[in-house]
Amino acid sequence: AQTAPSGRMVLADVGFVNSEAARYDPVADHYLVTNLGPRGEGNDGFISRVSPDGAIRALKWIEGGRDGTPLHEPLGLAIHGDEIFVADRDGETGQGAVRVFDRASGAYRRSIAVPDAARLNDLAAAPDGTLYVTDSGSQTDEGALYVISPAGEVGVFVARGPETQRANGVAVT
Repeated sequence: AQTAPSGRMVLADVGFVNSEAARYDPVADHYLVTNLGPRGEGNDGFISRVSPDGAIRALKWIEGGRDGTPLHEPLGLAIHGDEIFVADRDGETGQGAVRVFDRASGAYRRSIAVPDAARLNDLAAAPDGTLYVTDSGSQTDEGALYVISPAGEVGVFVARGPETQRANGVAVT
């Protein structure tokens, strides 16, 4: 790891494969980094744990295909309570799914299907555990914004339309 003049850290040649998002976990004092894995249709996405000084604690802490874990194209992630939520694509249907993992161990817990999603991209968690999930859309579908209640009920927060085309990041303020 190298510290850039701006105070930012640069990690290179550490084993990331198409990395997309990073979130700091203040409880565990590490960053989680999503990696889509090699281009293609495999269940080979993974999540890395990185220390604040840039050392790789676990390159494939959570790994698609290991112990039945589904993780095809992990993009954004959010942390709330004792869980990690990851925007992903379902390998069987090609539709969106939010994967839920144990915050301490990384163990896969469950999936929340988002049936009409084209490409889930980012997530943010409200203090009450409500999740907001962007859908970037596709070549034929405009983007959207979904909401998932703490009980796992999925709804449309902002419907598909030109204003949500290529929706990417989301934050709760």
